Amino acid sequence: MSLLVFATTGCGDESAVPERDPTDAGRTRAQDAAPSRDAGLESADAELLDFGRPGGDPPGGDPADAAPEDAGLDPKDAGPPAPAPWPGPCEVEIEDRTLGEGVYHRRRYRYDGDLLVESSLDIFDDGELDSVERRRWDEAGRLLEIEADLNGNGEVEQRIEHEYDGDLLIGRRVITGDTAQIERWRYDPPPRLSVIEIDAARGGAPDGVLDEIVTHSYDLAGRLQGRSWDLLADGVIDRAERRTYSRESALVRLEEDSDGDGIWDRVTVWRRALGPLPSSRREDTDNDGNVDYEVRWTRDEAGNVLTEEEDLEGNLSVDLISTYDYRCWTL
Repeated sequence: MSLLVFATTGCGDESAVPERDPTDAGRTRAQDAAPSRDAGLESADAELLDFGRPGGDPPGGDPADAAPEDAGLDPKDAGPPAPAPWPGPCEVEIEDRTLGEGVYHRRRYRYDGDLLVESSLDIFDDGELDSVERRRWDEAGRLLEIEADLNGNGEVEQRIEHEYDGDLLIGRRVITGDTAQIERWRYDPPPRLSVIEIDAARGGAPDGVLDEIVTHSYDLAGRLQGRSWDLLADGVIDRAERRTYSRESALVRLEEDSDGDGIWDRVTVWRRALGPLPSSRREDTDNDGNVDYEVRWTRDEAGNVLTEEEDLEGNLSVDLISTYDYRCWTL
């Protein structure tokens, strides 16, 4: 086995970014997934919300590329696939720094080919892992199970089990401590996800009564256009979002109604300087026309993120910077 180390470049063929189909909601391989960087979870994944949860791929990918197992994720936290096409294992290490104060987070993502198998987070960069997540896949590339150590104590506090009908994800069981949540995924027609029905336990086993319904709508091109959340399964919409795409089917705008009053409270815009992947993301958190947050990415020729700069107040400053280090092996 030989080790190839890429300190500032991606792995494998860097001639082009691998193409992905943003309308293919039925695929479950990692190259179509857009997991969150840490929490970044929507209400469909409420039981997963935890600051220390390492999540999936690093950020900076095309947020339009989401697989069903990640349909509950916030597209603002979307990530790319494994670093460029590569047949063997790869590892991505990310250092998060506050300007002038050194490393305060260290994140690691380990892949087997294009499948994410383990991610970890060291919050204070003290050598002690604060959370670890491991993923198990079958030979067809279907994600079967996620086990998460949420506080770095070596114990599995959360387990997510996936159920399939062929290649379609039709259900999940989320077990956190002594509570469980069951989700049923409905398609109309397959592989287009239509409804997620959630039986969310409140301190025990699910009771068979729906507690939450997440509905998906699509435009004429088959792209996910909007989602709505009925958080009490009482027929009242409590949250909603609307998406706008470019001619190339890239997500360029996300509008969010956080309280179901019919008014868009938050607007997020993605910009693409070169190629299909985003170069920056801007957020107007109160929809007053002013930028309140911005993140900017630099990339190598394969589209892998090299640096990420965050402006926490939208004042054109750099408050946080993250650097990416890619390591790949040939077997």
